[in-house]
Amino acid sequence: MTWEHEGSFVGDDYLKFCLIAIASPKLMNAFKTNPAYTRVLSCVPPDEGTSYLKKIRERYPDLLDGPYRENDRLGGPALATFEGIDDAVDPNTIRYLKQVGDIRKLFGDDLPTIAEIGGGYGGLCLLIKRYLRNARYKIFDHPLVEPFSRAYLAKHDVLLWDDLQEYDLVISNWAWDELTRDERQLYIDRVFTRARRGYLTARPRVVEENDWGLRPYSMGEMEGFGEHYIFTWDDTKKVPRVRFAAAAGQGVLLEIGNGDGREIAALEAAIKIRVSPYEPTPLVNSLHKAKKIRNFKMSSDDFFDSYDRLIARGTLDTVILDGTKTHEQSRKDLANALGRLSPGGTVIMRGCNPEKLEHTQGLDDPRRTPPWAGDVWKTVVEARATHRGISVRVEGSNAVIKKESSTAAEGLPQRDFYKLRFEDLEKNRSAWLGLDAHL
Repeated sequence: MTWEHEGSFVGDDYLKFCLIAIASPKLMNAFKTNPAYTRVLSCVPPDEGTSYLKKIRERYPDLLDGPYRENDRLGGPALATFEGIDDAVDPNTIRYLKQVGDIRKLFGDDLPTIAEIGGGYGGLCLLIKRYLRNARYKIFDHPLVEPFSRAYLAKHDVLLWDDLQEYDLVISNWAWDELTRDERQLYIDRVFTRARRGYLTARPRVVEENDWGLRPYSMGEMEGFGEHYIFTWDDTKKVPRVRFAAAAGQGVLLEIGNGDGREIAALEAAIKIRVSPYEPTPLVNSLHKAKKIRNFKMSSDDFFDSYDRLIARGTLDTVILDGTKTHEQSRKDLANALGRLSPGGTVIMRGCNPEKLEHTQGLDDPRRTPPWAGDVWKTVVEARATHRGISVRVEGSNAVIKKESSTAAEGLPQRDFYKLRFEDLEKNRSAWLGLDAHL
């Protein structure tokens, strides 16, 4: 690893300290506040520890009854007092405890083999071993740092397993930023690809640097702390590994489509994702790669199910719904899109104003001209009749739907929308689709 601090290389001092401290009880008993150590290893300030503690109380209060204080017995940490906790605690320990909670919630307690990249002195390893007692643990770090973490863990009767080759979970907290691009790629190839699950804390821009190699192992953003974000993945749940680095409002575009994928390539957005059961043509696929469009060959239901576990709601800025054009499917796609739309975001639904009966009949085929419209129009009528807090504007054949203050339109059917017929639409087109209101 290449360790830097404020632009000055301090790796030698840190590595020398780790080597000397192993043989020095005095240094080992106070290393957590030694400047040679803390200049390189990030230390959590008390106010940040309070934020972590708040999340623990909200999500994992049972952890506070466990043996987390054991991590403060050795190393002379700078302790801090926290409301509701009798004894002072190292804020770093509070952060480790929150991470243990995350891991248990995301992946459960059955994690027999765990690898950590950049384990430091072994604090997270110690707490994981105390809360997941059956886990076998391996730490990847600098050759001079690994003996130091072994010595610390040995004093707590924790042994590392060097012979592990496959992993139920790989962890890297903060150390990912300190690796060179080539070093990160080495870990991707030799560790990530052998791990079923992952939990990584890093700056999004650092993750992006390895996008050329990391793409098959990209991760779902879980939440952010300052400049750092937590990225996770779980292959055992067959969850698509998609990462959204942009915050809400910065241009995240999702297309649910059955077409050839040309439209999304022509649109502008910081991050673009296409979900379709159809493969793009080789030419369009090359265009997508050039524009860094993430493609997922799956149904919209499968994508949204996976997305819900990975991505916080309120992330999508624009959603284009141009997939299976049935009332049943389009109403599900619309509900899923609205539930994940950012404030001020927009849903564009295609094929909502069919001109002729023949446009609604037959099978869904992306090669049809004009495109098959199915009975998506029923979803527009239902949305206008029943949804509060959204506006629906039909322009041409498209419905533009936004989250904003509004009331349900009057004079519309209130139930059994699936029974509506095209003849009914012909008689009530302007009122049902709201065309007159937007002339």
